[in-house]
Amino acid sequence: MKTLTSIFGVLGICFLISIFSCASNPPKESQPEEEQISPEVSVDDQEQAPEAQQAPDKEQEIRDKISQAEDRLDWASSIVAKRKFPCPYDEAKTAYREAQRAANQERWDDAAANADTTIEKVAEIERLYNELLAKEEQEQAENVKDAIAKAKSRLDWANSINAKSRFPGPYNKAESQYQDALKAQNSKDWDGAVSNADNALTAVNEIEQLNNQAVADASKPASPAAVPPPAGRSPGMNTGIVPPAAAQAEAERVKKEQEAAAQAEAERVRKEQEAAAEAERVKSQQTNDALSKAKERLDWAASIQARTKFPEPYNQAENAYNEAVRAKNNKNWDEAAANAAKVVSSIAEIEALNEKALADAAKAAAEKEAADKAAAEKAAAEAANAEKAKTAADALAKAKERMDWANSIQARTKFPQPYNRANTAYNNAVRANTGKNYDNAVTNANQAIAAVAEIEELNEKALADAAKAAAEKEAAAVAAAEKALADAARAKAEQEAAEQAAAERAAREQAAAEAAARAKAEQEAAAQIAAEDAARAEQEVAEQAAAEDAVRPEQEPATQVAAEDVPRAEQETAAQVATEDAARPEQESQTVTEAPTEESVPQEQEGQETELSVAEPTASESLDTPDGEAEAKSQTASKALADAQERLDLAVKVNGERVYPDAYRTAENAYREAADAFAVEDWDTTISAASAVITALNVIEGLSPLPSQYEVRTWINFRDCFWNIAGYPFVYNDPFEWRRLYTANSEKLQNRQNPDIIEPGVILDIPSIRDEYREGLWEESKRYPPLPGMNANR
Repeated sequence: MKTLTSIFGVLGICFLISIFSCASNPPKESQPEEEQISPEVSVDDQEQAPEAQQAPDKEQEIRDKISQAEDRLDWASSIVAKRKFPCPYDEAKTAYREAQRAANQERWDDAAANADTTIEKVAEIERLYNELLAKEEQEQAENVKDAIAKAKSRLDWANSINAKSRFPGPYNKAESQYQDALKAQNSKDWDGAVSNADNALTAVNEIEQLNNQAVADASKPASPAAVPPPAGRSPGMNTGIVPPAAAQAEAERVKKEQEAAAQAEAERVRKEQEAAAEAERVKSQQTNDALSKAKERLDWAASIQARTKFPEPYNQAENAYNEAVRAKNNKNWDEAAANAAKVVSSIAEIEALNEKALADAAKAAAEKEAADKAAAEKAAAEAANAEKAKTAADALAKAKERMDWANSIQARTKFPQPYNRANTAYNNAVRANTGKNYDNAVTNANQAIAAVAEIEELNEKALADAAKAAAEKEAAAVAAAEKALADAARAKAEQEAAEQAAAERAAREQAAAEAAARAKAEQEAAAQIAAEDAARAEQEVAEQAAAEDAVRPEQEPATQVAAEDVPRAEQETAAQVATEDAARPEQESQTVTEAPTEESVPQEQEGQETELSVAEPTASESLDTPDGEAEAKSQTASKALADAQERLDLAVKVNGERVYPDAYRTAENAYREAADAFAVEDWDTTISAASAVITALNVIEGLSPLPSQYEVRTWINFRDCFWNIAGYPFVYNDPFEWRRLYTANSEKLQNRQNPDIIEPGVILDIPSIRDEYREGLWEESKRYPPLPGMNANR
């Protein structure tokens, strides 16, 4: 096992060295074309010399890489990778054939890419193979551990009966075999460890048989004649003879021990029989599986007519299969398994021979194809030379036409630098065409055309600048004229506005004067009417006083006093009424613009309001009326709106608007709806919308922000891949979004074209998918909310 590990280590180091050597020696890029120094040096020689030197180096490098891929594929075949790891092996095989086909067709980039793919796939096979070996080794170690534990248990039993002193021979053998098993376990010699542990068990079984025999012999009663009493002593005295009662008790004890030992032995035999039956069943199943695989491989060999193509290995495989079937029928499982393995080995040899035959056929076909291609290329080159001559002539004609145009606009004077480049390139094109160097002629003609195109751009820019300057000048003149007209119009409008304002002010002053004159006339008329009313009232009072004097002469002093007081009081009342009537027009004009004050409200209305307020129900009685129900709903809606506002503020404190933007926006919209409904006293809508606020915010209260990065863990322990990572609730909660992760992190992968391979330890960026807020690297100890609105099960 250590030797195999060392071989894999050496192969891995060679593989890494080859990759680093390829990465550190990339193909040389073609150098830029140098200027022609003299007519004697050909431009084609200058351009083709680096390429001629580069092509063989690149071809040899790629062929070496294909050879390396072939060596790696041979190693994969040697471990029967086609049967153990069919998918990566078939991919490696296909890529290797494509690399050979591309190399035969001189498609070097494709050949290199497919060779790299082959090497990568074999590296994957090597990793899987190492994992398989490690698993098998672990299983063998577990089996050895169980065998040694069983041997240790049996050896402990032997020590419990003092077998070292009673049965030293088998005991020493068991102890020695047990120690050898421990040594073999430490050196990882699994087969030796199991064999020595089994030998220790066999020795302990021998001890058990000897112990059972000793117990049986001890249980037999001794003959009285066999142990005569010593001389001078009577029976029953201290003669060493066991009394009958003690002998019977000892016999009972021995009998019980024998029965217990017999029962334990029977249980041990039963367990061993069951273990043997289970081992027999396992071996039978393993043999059937091996024969099934051997039959499958033999059928494949028959399908490719291996009996005719490769008779020797096919006959070996067929004979081994027949022997395996015969051994299986005889329940000789080990022999059957060995022959089945021979079948698989022989078929692997057939497969290698078949692949070599296919490769040889493909190589012959490729060589024929290459020869045909060379002949076709030669004919095509001859035709292409004539085509190149025509192309060069067309390019020169076009360059001549463009040079004539440049001369017509005096470009030599206006744009000397690009003109000189164009002229030099055109002359070089004429010389190259004369020397039948058509490629160089086309290149220089195109350079001349490009330089004239630059002259054309400069000329168009100059014309555009001149046109722009003229347009700007004209625009400035138009703008100045428009500004003058606008200033005149504005001055006229201001003058008209001032005149209109003066006229309106004069009209208001005239109206005010007329209103004042009208009020004065009304006041004078009211005063005259009041004076007339006062005089009439005074006359009536005087007449009444005279009548009273005639009726009651005895009251003359009092009547005289009353007659004097009443006219005076009436005159004062009339004067007050006249004054109020004169002031009424002015008060009425004020009521148009002034609202009545609280003092102007009649006392009767105040009394009525007081009476109504007394008739209203008390707070305790209001709940039994429709108005009371409305008040209760109003209070409930007010409390619901306050609770919703409190939860919205709490969501802001825990960054809910960034962690869960959708849920926060939903809650915010619901709160606006509740506030609007409360303003118009729609209590039911207020309560419903406030409840929706709390429901929407339940998902975000007190949770941490989602992570923005994730460190890839191992596939063996955590099954980390783009599919599974995208399905994590704190990532996207949807494995179908794995392409979003792959696109955002493809630059971090060793093989950017293959999303199936992702190395542990890579830090993946997690782009937001629902405008959710993300920050920090994922930590296993943290509690993250699931991404809302997504469904891992679709």
